[in-house]
Formats: sequence, structure tokens, C-alpha cells
Amino acid sequence: MGVTVAMSHPAFPDGTEFGINHLGVVPNGGSLEVPEENEQAFVNANDKSVADAFEGSEVVTVSGTSDVEVPPPGQGKPFSVEQQDSSEEETPGEVT
Repeated sequence: MGVTVAMSHPAFPDGTEFGINHLGVVPNGGSLEVPEENEQAFVNANDKSVADAFEGSEVVTVSGTSDVEVPPPGQGKPFSVEQQDSSEEETPGEVT
């Protein structure tokens, strides 16, 4: 199913957009269905679930069920970065 993040901040007008790192943009008075890829990135960066991160918050509520595994503290999965083979890069000015 995934998680949904809702924002309700009384000091800002409805529709004010709040960006939450790795999750996306949530409008005040509205909600955001978080894609699993974004949720995984959040967990990797914070070593905790979205629900745990916002537990007790007066302005952010989290609902739904997560399928993303939370690793033990300090054991977050590293982001994968693909390395390009430099032998395939063209040299500027070189005609192939």
C-alpha cells in the first residue's frame, strides 16, 4: 500500500508547499502518497521509518502501511551509483 504524509501547519495558509527531503512536496492542508522509491531513500538517509521520524509531530501525520524494511541503526543501505566506464568517453575534439 505505502505511506501517505499529511501536513497541517496552523501558521501557514492552506496550499503552502513544504518539501520533505527524499519524500517530496506536501501542500499544507493536503497530503502526499509517497512512492516506495522515495520512502526507501528517506529510510536510507535517516535510519528510521517515515512514521517513526514524524512520531509526535503536531503538524505532520503519517498513515498507511510501509513495505520498506528499516535496517538496524547505522546499517542503512547505501545509495547505488553506477560508474561509467571511462574508456567509452569521448575526448573533446576527437572524431570517432
